[in-house]
Amino acid sequence: MRMRLGRSAILLSMLSIGVAAPRTVAAQTGAHYRQAADVFEMLDNVSDWWPGYTDVLYREYWARHVGLSAADDTMLARYAALRTRHFSKAGQSNENPATSEGGLFTARATLSADRVGDVFYRSATIDDALASLDGVVSAEEIRFLRRFYAHFQSRYLPLVSAHERAVQASLAATNETLTSRAFADWLASVERFFDVPNDGYRYDALYVWWPDTLRVVANPRGRFLVVRALVKPGEALHVGDVVAHEAIHVIAARQPSPQKRALTDAFLRGCPANTSVGRLTTIEEPLAVVFGNMLFTRTFRPQRYRYARRWYGEPWVDVSAKLLFSPIVEGFVQGGRITDVVAEQGVQLCAALLSVRGGAPTRK
Repeated sequence: MRMRLGRSAILLSMLSIGVAAPRTVAAQTGAHYRQAADVFEMLDNVSDWWPGYTDVLYREYWARHVGLSAADDTMLARYAALRTRHFSKAGQSNENPATSEGGLFTARATLSADRVGDVFYRSATIDDALASLDGVVSAEEIRFLRRFYAHFQSRYLPLVSAHERAVQASLAATNETLTSRAFADWLASVERFFDVPNDGYRYDALYVWWPDTLRVVANPRGRFLVVRALVKPGEALHVGDVVAHEAIHVIAARQPSPQKRALTDAFLRGCPANTSVGRLTTIEEPLAVVFGNMLFTRTFRPQRYRYARRWYGEPWVDVSAKLLFSPIVEGFVQGGRITDVVAEQGVQLCAALLSVRGGAPTRK
């Protein structure tokens, strides 16, 4: 597929100065540090209550460097049972795209799946979170959680306190972009492309500690975007692209359900073989790379933009995003919608990639 970067660049410049751009309500975005979120994520993952959703690196680090006793495991097992009781797994698995609400996109149900986590993500301290859990879990469960966090406090506090100090420069660097009016307007334009409401929706990124010094990874947790980064003190690590990428997944989930089904059905009619595994890898992940990584970088950090670079770890997604980039961006900057562009381009993309690779992607 031939890339027409020159024309897209001209159109993007026109959009940036407001030529014929519809009026929107700016999306609200920013990166934050909240100790409650940091502690919650740390111990939630140490418990490994849902392997795959939780990251085993946390538990391995604690077992090796912090220490886990039989008493700790008893507390963690009870915590894991509480998390399972109060978490909705609807839409979280690799559901059949031909019948599920989300189809080839993130299910809307995931945005409200974790009422317990949501309390911690929006609270400043553990005490604040525990005081806000009434009506979310039972009084007995709140008493247990108070004992749970007190039990581990002497071990988590040094880690999160050092992390809070270390991330301040990175927060400032990232927020220079994320809190700008230009980024807010850009993200509202992306919402418009996906046909979701321009209603001032908040996409809050939360920096949390994790034990890997080499990688920065992130996950959407409802409307919150959890960024796992172990930065050095004073290091100014700009992760705006990571945040933007995860925001696209939340935007994809916010699409009207009939639209997700219509796009999915159109894609499946033209390319059923591509969805044997990894439904989100088929089209949503490449779109997150197109907007959140490639176009974000070209727009806000142009000195770092190179089309040919590796944008995503999984080759299928990286190649898909590069092939989609020009037609998607051209449609976007002309005020088009996902329904105008993605179904046709996605089917063409599928056919092109399958002819080269000889099969569907192997995993999500």
